[in-house]
Amino acid sequence: MPISHTVSETADACTVHLVGELDMAEIEAVTGWLKQVVDACTHPVVEVDLAETIFLDSTGLSGLIRVYQYAHGRGVELRCVNPRPWLRRIFDLAGVSPYFGL
Repeated sequence: MPISHTVSETADACTVHLVGELDMAEIEAVTGWLKQVVDACTHPVVEVDLAETIFLDSTGLSGLIRVYQYAHGRGVELRCVNPRPWLRRIFDLAGVSPYFGL
């Protein structure tokens, strides 16, 4: 299933809603979208809403880590929000949950 995204903005953050599978086939597009939001957002926080992310492999997680590093280097906090329990477990097992505010 190809991944899609929408972007919304609140008073506190820009949020990217990811819908679909975050895997090797999609990661380059997703990292591009996320970096564009990091660069364009006027807030110091970018949230990645994972509520509708239905798959994540190691390349997807690696891509999110690369975007975290990109954002951090620009003074922007990258947070992941609303992960399903199985997805949260992947972040926990990889030891990266604290970096993403989980």
